[in-house]
Amino acid sequence: MSGIIIESEEQKSNSFLGVFSHLGRIYILILIIILGVIYYQRIYQANNIYIYIPFSDIWPLALITVGLSIFRVKSLLSLGIGISLMILAITFTMFSVFIRTDAIEPNTQIISNSINNTKSIYTNMSLTAGDIGVKGGGIDINGQYTSNYGVLTNTIAVDKDLVQNINLKQLDIQPGFGSYSKKLDIIFPNNIPAIFDINTNISSLSLDLKEILLQSANITLRGSEASINLGQIETTSTLNISATASRVTITIPRNIKVLLATSHSFTTNNFIGLTKKDVDSRIYESIDYQVLNRDEEKTITVNLNSTFSQIKVVQQ
Repeated sequence: MSGIIIESEEQKSNSFLGVFSHLGRIYILILIIILGVIYYQRIYQANNIYIYIPFSDIWPLALITVGLSIFRVKSLLSLGIGISLMILAITFTMFSVFIRTDAIEPNTQIISNSINNTKSIYTNMSLTAGDIGVKGGGIDINGQYTSNYGVLTNTIAVDKDLVQNINLKQLDIQPGFGSYSKKLDIIFPNNIPAIFDINTNISSLSLDLKEILLQSANITLRGSEASINLGQIETTSTLNISATASRVTITIPRNIKVLLATSHSFTTNNFIGLTKKDVDSRIYESIDYQVLNRDEEKTITVNLNSTFSQIKVVQQ
């Protein structure tokens, strides 16, 4: 009868043939195992083996998988042919598609500038798929950018008002899966007021402001993770955070008074050391802050706007 597939008696009676009836799945499974072994060797054995899978090379993998899935194992003869084809496919994939160490070259850029006669520092930073580290404690502005697939656009200039303007931009998406990397580390002086305008996508941000005199900061996060540690601020400072599908942790010392306003949807908030001003209010304030060494009272206003995120604010 047409339209009905009848298995051969050999395939029905031989369970060994049934195991190999889906060569496409076996091909994918073997590739995952091989890539896992390579990753283990790279991370834990310190061997110079890297995995680079450009997006442009994904289509041969899909084509091979479809081809092997169409092939049907119905006898020992077809099993031998199928395994031979799968071995050839795996060999082709590993040597022609996945591992491309010769095509990747690391790039390092140095960011450096003196802060002589500078009244304040304004930093405009936009990065995608990167690892960003910002901290204080330097004498001048010093940083380093490393990547094996992108170049950082950066300009540093002092305007007529003696404001040091720093613009850093790298929005390229990594060209594939594997050991592609993008990292930016920058150190600021701790005695000059700083303003930050940071925009990150699918990135990790470590903003250590314990030794940076913060004037204000506007931070936009999309699919990112951020750790923000405050320390020195001006008499009144502002921290504005807009987070979408992100995780944010903010740590504030007890010698700073906090006024926090939150607007959120589908977000988990955890505020430690803060209390609501009213029962139905979305305004929070410090429970117990302490002014140290008879310093003047300092207040930071934190505005949180979040969607599908996890927000944690700790005053300690």
